[in-house]
Amino acid sequence: MNDSERPDNENFTTIERRDEIIKILHDKSRVRVSYLSNILRVSEVTIRNDLKKLEDVGELIRAHGYALIPNKETSRESPVEEKIVINKDLKCGVAGLAASTIESGEAIILDSGSTTERLAEELEDVPLTVLTNGLNIAMCLSKSKNINIIMNGGRLRKKRFRLVMVFRRVK
Repeated sequence: MNDSERPDNENFTTIERRDEIIKILHDKSRVRVSYLSNILRVSEVTIRNDLKKLEDVGELIRAHGYALIPNKETSRESPVEEKIVINKDLKCGVAGLAASTIESGEAIILDSGSTTERLAEELEDVPLTVLTNGLNIAMCLSKSKNINIIMNGGRLRKKRFRLVMVFRRVK
C-alpha cells in the first residue's frame, strides 16, 4: 500500500482504527505488525494492543509479529461438548483403530478434540506418557494410574478446552 492508498487516520478513534485493521486483514488475510503500524501511522505498541483486543473478541489470530484472519475451522469453532456427539460412531471407530497402533510404554502426543477424547477413553489402561494441550484429554486420562500426563502451558481457548502457546519476544 503506498501513501495514496493509506487511510486518512488523523482523526481515527480507536474503534475506527480497529475496524480499519479488520478491513486490511480481510483484504490481505495476513499482515505484519510493522506493516499495520506504517499504514495506520501509529506505534507498533498501539497495533499490538489493538490486535490483542481484536483477538479477545475473536476477530483475528495473533502470532509472532503478525495477525491473520481465522480460517473457517477456527472461526466456526464449536464447543467440544457439541462436537463429541457429531459422527460419534465414526469417531469411536477411528479412535479404536488408532488405539490399536499404540503400544505399552510409548510416549504420544494428543491434540485437543472430540475424536482424540474418544481415543483417550480407549487408552485408559495402557501404560503411556501423553503430551497434550487438551484439558479434556488430560481430564479423561487422569483417571488412569498407568498414564503420565504432560501438558504444555499457554492461554486457554475455552470452547475447545485447548491451551495455546503465547510467544512473545523478550527484549
